[in-house]
Amino acid sequence: MAAECRRESEADGVTTGEAFNPFKRFPGIHIPEPICRYRGLSPGAKLVFGRLARYGGSDGKVYPAIPSVGRELGTSAKQARRYIRELEKQGFIRPSRTPGRSSQYEFLWHPAFDGERGAARTRAVKSTPLNGSTDTPVNGRGGTPVNGTPLNGSLRESVVSRESVEESQSSSGSTVPEATAPEQTDDEDDSSENPKPKTKNLDSLVNVARDQLRMARAEGAGAPLDQIHTPDREIVVQILGTFSDYSDFQAWLEGTINRGLARKSKSATWGLYATDARNEAEDIRLKRESEELRERDRQIELDRRQQAEAERARAMDVPVSVAAAAALVERAIPGPLMARLLREGGLISANALAGQIAGWEPCPACHDAGTLGSAIDSDLGFCECAAGVEVRYRDGSDWPARETRRVHAGAKPLLLAACQELGMPFTSDGLEAAEIGDDGEVLRIEVPAPYAICLTERDVMRILERVGWTRTVRIIEPGAARPAETLETPGNGNPQPITQVDIDAALAARRAVKSAEAPLASPAGFLWAFTPDDIALLIREHGVAA
Repeated sequence: MAAECRRESEADGVTTGEAFNPFKRFPGIHIPEPICRYRGLSPGAKLVFGRLARYGGSDGKVYPAIPSVGRELGTSAKQARRYIRELEKQGFIRPSRTPGRSSQYEFLWHPAFDGERGAARTRAVKSTPLNGSTDTPVNGRGGTPVNGTPLNGSLRESVVSRESVEESQSSSGSTVPEATAPEQTDDEDDSSENPKPKTKNLDSLVNVARDQLRMARAEGAGAPLDQIHTPDREIVVQILGTFSDYSDFQAWLEGTINRGLARKSKSATWGLYATDARNEAEDIRLKRESEELRERDRQIELDRRQQAEAERARAMDVPVSVAAAAALVERAIPGPLMARLLREGGLISANALAGQIAGWEPCPACHDAGTLGSAIDSDLGFCECAAGVEVRYRDGSDWPARETRRVHAGAKPLLLAACQELGMPFTSDGLEAAEIGDDGEVLRIEVPAPYAICLTERDVMRILERVGWTRTVRIIEPGAARPAETLETPGNGNPQPITQVDIDAALAARRAVKSAEAPLASPAGFLWAFTPDDIALLIREHGVAA
């Protein structure tokens, strides 16, 4: 098939991406429109129905090879087998046993093929069919189940009405024409106060319910379908009359499988099913109504959110202030763009702002800093990009010259500028708090106690390398001893070295003072008296042996 399409496209000269007319071009499967509109089947099961219908024989039977079905539909064989089982449970096909055939199915006429127009008008809500899907349409308490039967009012009322028609027929012995509801247009409401049930569709409903009961019992018992007999029409009518909604019947039917009711039913009759339906009907109704209430609440919340989203979408197109638009966009705005919008002071919509943010491209030269060069190198200037324009407006056109003069005003601002450029914030804090002296050869940094940990000689040398200085660095920390000062003589102010002779003379003068109790002049201009502590200090400082 693919090769045939390829040959045809080559003959027409059509290539990939070109427009073409698909009319009668491709071979394929046919899916009836009632199947397409039917909500009780998954899309995959509908495709499988079309595939089986195409290869069905003249006898109305088909012999599918499951791997072939999966291959032609682009699914696995396991998935194709699930789709076929789904068609079985919904009553579209059923197995047919023929000697020598391992897989054989025959097609079943489904009520969905009867009420095409009714199905198109169905207002669907979710229910639980046998196959586990939640797409069987049921219109609230009335609605249209799988067969298109209008159940305006309640299922119980429809069944009772049908029974009364049959009783009148049997008592009078005459044929009563079918009661049919008037045909409605698509604009009319499906519900009416006094509906008249369509007996033909009601018969179809009962037949579908009989098949579903049979399949549910087979699945619950784990037995082949052909071993389960179809329930009598009277017991099915009785079971249907127990429920007020067709979705309740299907929910109960699913529950019989989960609760293993088929294994509890020992006899071949269906009496246990009727009893169980009466016991479970009220709980199922209350559960359904609770779910419908939750669904209504969920729909109300969904409508509220959609309305809020619509209001927000409308607000996104209304011109507002830049701050209000930025709050609606909830995206980071580039600094230069924000500065320009605030400087211009106009109104802008959130969508327009989002468009400008999406189209913004950072400057590859200055990376949106707005300046080029460095005040340290005396080549600071504005970039020609949008960021440079905004910095010029903000700081003034003479800012580069002013900044360069400020940085070169002394050693401290120059070193601080180098710290900021190198990304050394802690070192910058230490230098900011320190006293800095520079004589061209020695850089003397006296740092206070709290900031001593911020400065190391290695960091300072790195800063000096950036500014291009060659200095000897002396970092004076709190508590460090200062360099000792040179002693001077009190006479002429010319310092004299102390010798051993001076020490001996000072000791002799000291002894004389003690003996005469009068001051004596010491030689070499020493006019004061020495104590032993003074002599010891002199010895330590001058390295003279006592």
